[in-house]
Amino acid sequence: AQQAQQLKLASLGRLTASIAHEIRNPLGAISHAGELLAEQYAADHMMTKLTAIILKHTQRVNNIIETILQMSRKKTAEPAVFMLNDWLEKFIHEFTETKQLDDDDITLDMKADNLQIAMDPEQLHQVVWNLMDNAWFHAKREEKPYIHIRLEQNDKQIFLDIIDNGPGVPEAVQAHLFEPFHSARQGGTGLGLYLARELCQANRARLNYLHDTSNTGFFRISLPGEW
Repeated sequence: AQQAQQLKLASLGRLTASIAHEIRNPLGAISHAGELLAEQYAADHMMTKLTAIILKHTQRVNNIIETILQMSRKKTAEPAVFMLNDWLEKFIHEFTETKQLDDDDITLDMKADNLQIAMDPEQLHQVVWNLMDNAWFHAKREEKPYIHIRLEQNDKQIFLDIIDNGPGVPEAVQAHLFEPFHSARQGGTGLGLYLARELCQANRARLNYLHDTSNTGFFRISLPGEW
């Protein structure tokens, strides 16, 4: 099934790459016309609502094209040895600044120090950013949202867990969580988690959705502690 999915996506990637230019020209014209209409009829509530729909969905189509193009030209992993603890602290600082979060919106619990891994740092950044972005989107809003990141080592495995205080992934969705074009997030392409798992596998890592003893769902990246 996985090989069939890879063949389908490879073919889709080549097809999309060949027609992306033709799609983007009319898409850009539609988007530009929507922006002009929004400016010209800014005082018209109904027109503002309709132009917002146009712009929202043209952006969504463009995001789908970008993601598939990214998959079709996915580069080979180039592993480098680096300290995961230091990398994680810098990443959280970058994510917090970019999303304009408070310092206590993200907690980091490092149960092991001086953990070295061999992974493509650019691809790890892409995977963790995707998981963090999803976590923040689904974190609770009726109370203060937060993300908890847990780093630990068990024998020769290193575990990086990303946990939010949202409702978790519904059981009916979990079976299709890493399938392409399947998304429970409104406006999502359904490709982010699929691509994240593919990048992990390319780096001899694993990405899974698990439950802890309190039945709280979370994403875990399992990394080899030796290489």
